[in-house]
Amino acid sequence: MQVPPPAPRRRLVYWWLRLRGASHTQALWRAHAAPSSPYAPHAAEADGDAPVTLALAVACVAAYALQAQLGGGFLAPFPRGEEGVRLLFGLGAVLRAHPESAWHFAQEPWRLVTYAFLHGGLMHLIFNGVALLQIGGLIERTFGGARLLAVWVVTGAAAIALPGLLRGYTDTTVGASGAIFGLIGVAMVYGHRVGTAAGRAVRNKMVEWTVVCTLYGLMLGNVAHSAHFGGLAAGALLGALVRPPRSPAAEMRGALLGGAAALALAWSLYEAYGAALRAL
Repeated sequence: MQVPPPAPRRRLVYWWLRLRGASHTQALWRAHAAPSSPYAPHAAEADGDAPVTLALAVACVAAYALQAQLGGGFLAPFPRGEEGVRLLFGLGAVLRAHPESAWHFAQEPWRLVTYAFLHGGLMHLIFNGVALLQIGGLIERTFGGARLLAVWVVTGAAAIALPGLLRGYTDTTVGASGAIFGLIGVAMVYGHRVGTAAGRAVRNKMVEWTVVCTLYGLMLGNVAHSAHFGGLAAGALLGALVRPPRSPAAEMRGALLGGAAALALAWSLYEAYGAALRAL
């Protein structure tokens, strides 16, 4: 990607951020941000921390550890065959449902949240974890942690629900990639809306992420591309609507959205715990 040449001061900021461990995209975003720009980092996360992103990544690792303990080990976290399906379903996965049978998440909507914390293997977890830390941190520093959490929950649920509504059935799905594609969609469309050099650079980088992840999934096989593009579509819609908070009222709205998302997440995990006790 052709990076817009930053001003000398911003070039120093860019390399300082890289030395502190920021990725190219994160450093570029923040180095080009200015107080008058819609890409200015959110004040609460301007010091470089992204606590909500980190908490989501830790939750994915903890869920994987639970899978490994109950299943086939750290490298193969669930056994093959019927036993593996039973384990995934008991922990909160979304399983394939055909038109003639009621969607299990119509009766158990919490699965639209919990499936995102489960993963099919170590490489699946690592790939999604790296993407989450890179892109989630980008979103959190721009829009704030509360809005990031709301985007995660909404786009993760939409990644399953939208393809299901269009096709009449869902694929068996685990993994955070549906929600991560939602984050990509937000950054891509919002960067295009801003229209600055930094905005276009981030938009182009998100297009690269989409292409690379899709090609990688095609090479691997057994990837729920419908969930990826369902999350991407939901994220793109949110990217056309949201903007960083610029006033106390906007901060309050973000806090309410994040609070609602946190309640939905807590309720989903509670329901998944009860279901796991009954199934396992």
